[in-house]
Amino acid sequence: MVFGALGIWLAAACAAVINHVLDRRADAHMARTERRPLPTGSVGVPQSLVFAAILGVTSMAILITQINGLTAVLTLASL
Repeated sequence: MVFGALGIWLAAACAAVINHVLDRRADAHMARTERRPLPTGSVGVPQSLVFAAILGVTSMAILITQINGLTAVLTLASL
């Protein structure tokens, strides 16, 4: 159960990073989100995508090795 939760949590974190990359221009125009790292430029898009890839690969590795392939495939599909 711990590995399942960890794998899915890492996949959700990967999706969140990708979402932040996609929304960075809109975030720069909203008061609530204008100080996030991507809109301010303190973190670049390439670094964010590398981080997302690390999270995604780690997630899939945990799910495939510790849970099962079906869970990994379904989690990847939802990503």
